[in-house]
Amino acid sequence: MGSPFAVATASIPSPSGSGRYEGLIDESWTLVPLPQGGVVTAAAVRAMGAELSDDGQSLRSLHTTFVAPVSHGAVDIHVEVLRRGRSMSHLRAEVRNPAAAHGHLTAAVFGSPRRGFEFTDLAPPVGFVPLDKARSFRDPPPPGIEPFTSAPFWEQRLEGRAALGHAPWEDYRPGRAEHGMWYRMDEPPMLADGTLDPLALIVMADTMPGAVGEKLGPQHRHGWFGPSVDLTFHLLGSSPLGVGLRPQSGPPCRGGVCLCGHGALGLRSGRQRRGAPGRLCHPNVLLHLRMTGSGSRPPRAWRSGTPGQLASCPGSAPECQRSANACDPS
Repeated sequence: MGSPFAVATASIPSPSGSGRYEGLIDESWTLVPLPQGGVVTAAAVRAMGAELSDDGQSLRSLHTTFVAPVSHGAVDIHVEVLRRGRSMSHLRAEVRNPAAAHGHLTAAVFGSPRRGFEFTDLAPPVGFVPLDKARSFRDPPPPGIEPFTSAPFWEQRLEGRAALGHAPWEDYRPGRAEHGMWYRMDEPPMLADGTLDPLALIVMADTMPGAVGEKLGPQHRHGWFGPSVDLTFHLLGSSPLGVGLRPQSGPPCRGGVCLCGHGALGLRSGRQRRGAPGRLCHPNVLLHLRMTGSGSRPPRAWRSGTPGQLASCPGSAPECQRSANACDPS
């Protein structure tokens, strides 16, 4: 049947007409009181892909406007193909509850692979807490701190671990607008071919206030939460890689980006037997998200769909393999 994420974002053609789909988002994806915006957007993109029906074109960019609330339960998705091209297509979709006039409106661009330049120009943030030492959102707060209101989304679907910045109860002098977290879904969103579903990254991109809250400081953190009006997402590449289960830990990589931790997601560039132990290593593919906020420099947030080792480097496959080996103490 697929992962809970696949089920929540799936839809079937509606008998009401062409370009119309019906889906169901269960209550486990709700933040109080509505479903998380990223999963609603992913449902829209999934329906767009079905309507486009072109295996040669995949999601490249999207912009979602949260026009009206979308509640959990049944949803109607209306997809319109604005332009169908040989190498690039533009679509628009609206997700809304059956009785609602409006909902979330998403415009997206799908495109086929093409020749061009590639580079990776990111470095890991300084002071990023390793995964095995990072505090989970599900851990109880320190004594004397009132627990946060629980939400099914954080308790059942997405675990977050603070890795850069300050906790809400900490007293500090605000500095840079930089905040980072580890993210993983409780059940990895795997596709039928054994690869990670790239649409799951939309869910991890739709988190807040993050860097803004870090910049404002403790005096503004309580009693304020900024409204969310839109979401922009760019998918720069795919990761056609096998998945292994080899836990790893070790020092930071050289010549690339490497964050190691327990329960590693083992991926290897090139051909690999599915399920074999491996390392996350894929040249010229950006595997991390960048989160912007207020401040003189845009902050970076490094995230993973499942817990484990992250490594990317701009070099060739052998160079990337050497960087990944730096994470392997054996």
